[in-house]
Amino acid sequence: MGVGVGEAGGSPPAHSIISDIFPPERRASALAFYSMGVNIGILFGFLAGGWLNEIFDWRTAFFVVGEPGLIIALIVRYTLREPIRGLSEQRQVETRTVPFSNVLNLLMSRPAFKHMAFGAALNAFAGYSTSSWTASFMIRSHGMSTGELGTWLAMIMGFGGAVGFSRAA
Repeated sequence: MGVGVGEAGGSPPAHSIISDIFPPERRASALAFYSMGVNIGILFGFLAGGWLNEIFDWRTAFFVVGEPGLIIALIVRYTLREPIRGLSEQRQVETRTVPFSNVLNLLMSRPAFKHMAFGAALNAFAGYSTSSWTASFMIRSHGMSTGELGTWLAMIMGFGGAVGFSRAA
């Protein structure tokens, strides 16, 4: 749940800020670079978490892997300012707030949005459930240690995903 809340509260504003800063012809690369950060985080999280758990314990691993994120969050909170809306395209953006119900009604009136949202939900359901149980499966069924598993998952998901996003950038 924490990841979901963090992503829901972090990614849309980040996409908005990136869109305000970068012109349309450079925007896709900037968004790909931003998205690559997830895989870099996965790489370091699995690698450090797996070995810290093996050497110390899971509580130490959670603390050591989670602490940098809290420090970075504080730095961003007190140093990053939101750019001027429409900055990259030199246009005025209307600041009037549209009621959420109007936005929801518009989206629900479009069959393509409903199908895309349903497909994204199924994709997230399958992806998160698989990633949640992969570690337990590999440890129980193949006798891997958490350090070894963390290294493999860091390379496959972290490095492999980052390379995929770098190709998009």
